[in-house]
Amino acid sequence: MKGDLNLALRYGMAAMERAAQARDAVRQAALGQIVGRAMLAAGRAEEAEEAFQDILKCYEAISRNAVRWHASLDQAAIAMYSQKWGRAAESANLVADDESAPAEVRVEAMAMLAVSLHRMGEHRRALSTLGEAAIRAEEAQLPAAAELVQLLRLELIARFRFEIREGLGDYALLVAEGPTDQRDAPALCAALEQAAAGLDGDRDLLAQGLRALARLLSDDIATPSGVAQQRQALKWLQDRGFGAAAQDALRMDTVLALLSHDAAGPAADLLGPLAFNDQAAQRHRLALELKYCSSRLHALGGRQGEALRAYKEFAKEALYRSTRERSHLPHSRFLERQAMAEKDDATMLRLPMRYRHAYRFIVERLDDRKLSIKQVAAHIDVTERALQMAFRTYVGMTPAQLIRHMRMEGIRSELRDGGGRASVLKTAARWGMSNRSTLAHAYRQQFAETPTATLRNVA
Repeated sequence: MKGDLNLALRYGMAAMERAAQARDAVRQAALGQIVGRAMLAAGRAEEAEEAFQDILKCYEAISRNAVRWHASLDQAAIAMYSQKWGRAAESANLVADDESAPAEVRVEAMAMLAVSLHRMGEHRRALSTLGEAAIRAEEAQLPAAAELVQLLRLELIARFRFEIREGLGDYALLVAEGPTDQRDAPALCAALEQAAAGLDGDRDLLAQGLRALARLLSDDIATPSGVAQQRQALKWLQDRGFGAAAQDALRMDTVLALLSHDAAGPAADLLGPLAFNDQAAQRHRLALELKYCSSRLHALGGRQGEALRAYKEFAKEALYRSTRERSHLPHSRFLERQAMAEKDDATMLRLPMRYRHAYRFIVERLDDRKLSIKQVAAHIDVTERALQMAFRTYVGMTPAQLIRHMRMEGIRSELRDGGGRASVLKTAARWGMSNRSTLAHAYRQQFAETPTATLRNVA
């Protein structure tokens, strides 16, 4: 957390050896994950994959579920390093959507899912995911995780101001699809600086990142002192063992911010090490961003023909990547339930206050096949008859009818999102429906078609 990767890796690998000698699988697994992530940050991807592979046996020694949870997070980390955001989202969502996973593991998975969604242009879903992560962290009394989630949320909102990754470089388009709680740049800068000031010396890496991001949003970024400070931030990463990927990402962020101020000269100087020739630029991990920068630099230099050609290449590649990544966009049941709750807020508000808690209880446990009216009534300490009467009077259906209605909505949404590849029975089971005939009857009654027909229409 201090940002010294060289020391972290040295201490981490020594501690792993001691844990292996003591046959402490839990400690060895935890250390292995930290070391693997540090290796990715240092640009040692092949070694990181080997480290993750080596600790699979430790996961197996803990439990079968631990293999599924932690191996999925390791795969998500590798995919994020490789900028395969759809794959990363898929892997992280396997854990984020698992109610049986430990709270701290789910919170980490939701954070990784949120970053991946943001990089795929799914800004609202990214922020909704972080909102769910914050709730889980607070409920499980994980104050450090809750703070990190809030810092990540602030970072994603700030990054939305200038990022063009995975988009088409059109800020108006991004604003149309972006989070509704955007703040203006000065307010975001102040919030980032305040957050950085609140971090102690043991979390210097976070503070450095927040301050660098604040400078990107400031008008001062286009001044010599602003550029010099960003160069110092790059040197800070280099001195502490961060790999080319981390350094290049900060360099590119700075170039994009400079181009937003039409500062072509400083942008071209910083861009030099990334694109010293066309072949290197084509092979670079930031090839998409380099095409966009090339277009902007040509435009600022008055070379409109070259600018248009470069922008066409950028737009074509961006569209291809966006389509490819979104084909892996996972269906999150916790987000689906959240969307249901938001959509049905008007329905819930018709209920008396006590019964609103019952409504929330139902929404949060739709995937529990053992969910019963008796459970719901006990949760708010009323009789089953009183619960039935209240829902029939204010909602127009009994709690059992509401549960069935919302489950059918969830199943239909997931079948549609699956692009025709979903299994009807597996999808229904994830929403608490295990009886085939009950599913078929209720689904046909609600939507005037069978689940199979829905799949055919999607395909």
